[in-house]
Amino acid sequence: MIRASRVLVLAVTSTALAVAYGCGSSSGGGGNSDNGAYSSGLPGSTSAGSLTPDQFTQFCESAAQYVATKAPAQELLCRFAGNSAAEAVAVIGASATDMSVQQACTDTYNTCKNTKAGDAGSGSNPCMKPSGTCTATVTQIETCVNESVSTVQAAVNAIPACSSLTVASLKATGSGGASGGTSGIPTLPQSCTDANTACPGFLGGLTGMP
Repeated sequence: MIRASRVLVLAVTSTALAVAYGCGSSSGGGGNSDNGAYSSGLPGSTSAGSLTPDQFTQFCESAAQYVATKAPAQELLCRFAGNSAAEAVAVIGASATDMSVQQACTDTYNTCKNTKAGDAGSGSNPCMKPSGTCTATVTQIETCVNESVSTVQAAVNAIPACSSLTVASLKATGSGGASGGTSGIPTLPQSCTDANTACPGFLGGLTGMP
């Protein structure tokens, strides 16, 4: 069956990283390392709670920029919405056809994309430095950032395009199959759960999986 909570957590994680560790443009150091992975440029063993204000600003802004550039959270949410609509038509509609489920998916996907595009830039949350009790290190958080981006990208790839959906594949998915639709979404990286444990409230508590 559809695991809406899992998809939501994965998608929100990519934006929650920007909320927890910065929103806005990057003006400091950090960003991509030589191999394309995120690196803040800060000492890896330093805990987030002990960073100086300037270091934290560098950390949160560079993480926000990296996540915004690399993690297709909007695409994940909109693909999931489209596939969910198609699955509902396939499972509930007695006269559903491949064309009707594809159209339901496309319409919902386009509405989602247009809505999200209209919301872009409508608000911004300030960087909020964690308390000194936060023991999650820079390296732990960088790992969470990198693995979250990879997980969101994998989740997008796991959800088929609207044009490839069929009634048969969607019914199979709705019955627990894995041949299309919204099943097979990967779980959130353990690194983020570990970071959340070391720093209570990390990512606004959004890293726990049901």
